[in-house]
Amino acid sequence: MLPAKTRTDGVAIFPQSVAEFQPFRELSAQTLVVERVEILRSGEPAKNRVYFSIVHRAESTAIKLASNGQSREYVFRRVSDGMAQNAALAIVAARWLGVTGDLVQARLANWKPGKLRGEIRWLDGRLLYLDCYNANPASMADALATFESIAPSREPRLFVIGCMEELGQDSAAHHQALGRSLTLREDDQLFVIGTHAHDVCAGVLQKGDFTRQIQIVSTLEPVSAALSDWRGAVFVKGSRRYQLEKILEVQTSLPLSC
Repeated sequence: MLPAKTRTDGVAIFPQSVAEFQPFRELSAQTLVVERVEILRSGEPAKNRVYFSIVHRAESTAIKLASNGQSREYVFRRVSDGMAQNAALAIVAARWLGVTGDLVQARLANWKPGKLRGEIRWLDGRLLYLDCYNANPASMADALATFESIAPSREPRLFVIGCMEELGQDSAAHHQALGRSLTLREDDQLFVIGTHAHDVCAGVLQKGDFTRQIQIVSTLEPVSAALSDWRGAVFVKGSRRYQLEKILEVQTSLPLSC
C-alpha cells in the first residue's frame, strides 16, 4: 500500500502518533517518522526517524532537529505547541527535498501566521491571541495553553469563545469539557457565543461559582463594548461561523478581515 500520490522513489513523512497505526507501518514507500522527545541526546537516531524538541520562550519558539548524526536548531516567532509540531514536520520535509538549513532558518525568521489564524499580537499594551477561523477540541486546548502561558500573570484576562462546529453527537460533551478546562481568575471575564454556549458555561460552573464573570451573548455588540474598556490580555477563538474578528474592527485601524 502506498500513500495517495506518493511515488515509489518518494517518501511519506508523518509524526510518531500516526506511525502507531498499523497501516502506516506497512507502507511500501520509504517512510520518515518525526518523533518528539524532551531532550535530544547524542548518538545516531534510529533508521528513517527524526527526533525533535521544542522550547517556547516569551517571544520565540525554538525547534531542534536531530537526524543522520547531525542536529540543528531553528528559531522563529512564538507560536502554539501544536503549530510548532506542524513546523517540525514542514522543516523535515524541506530538508529532505534538499533545502539548506540556512535557507529554512531565513524563511522561518520572516514567517508570520495569517491574520487571525493563531496570531499573537500586542495592541495598545494589551496581549491579543486571535484565531477566528477554526475551532475544535484539540486546537482550543492548544490555543488556551499558549495564551495562559504568555498572558501577564498580574493582568485580568478577557476570554471570547465562539462555539465549535461540526462535532456530531458528542458536541455537548466537548463543549462542557472546554468549559471545565477554563480557569478563571477573580478579575477574568468570559463571553461565549454559539449553539453550545450553555454547555461551555455549564462546564465552567462545575469548577465553582463564576456566574458573575460569565456572559452568554447572541450578538457581538456587548463583547465589543467590553473590549473597548478592557486593559488586560484578550483571547479570541471560535469557528468561522461567528466572525469574531468583528469585535476588533472598532478597536484598531489594522486590517483584520481576510
